[in-house]
Amino acid sequence: MKTKCYCLYCTRHPLHDKRDNFNVLTGYEPGQYISAEFNIQGKEVDCLSPLSDAFIELDIKAEDFEWKVTAYGDGSAITGVEGVGFTLFAGCGNETFVE
Repeated sequence: MKTKCYCLYCTRHPLHDKRDNFNVLTGYEPGQYISAEFNIQGKEVDCLSPLSDAFIELDIKAEDFEWKVTAYGDGSAITGVEGVGFTLFAGCGNETFVE
């Protein structure tokens, strides 16, 4: 799934080789505002994987949502979308997610 990714330490991020030239965005939570100082770091990628069983239980497809921003949260890359009565999460498909 596509997203605007701010995860500079991912080896697949388009600016990975230039990561030392930027302040890395951390502590992100879905719905959080990204300040202008980080704008140049956000690049479109196609690497998200759903993390929620709600996709199965609600009979919806992750691809039906716009995953606007992915960035480092508390130790891993995360993004989310909200619908009527639910919040869905996805993470980087290049990471191994351990709950």
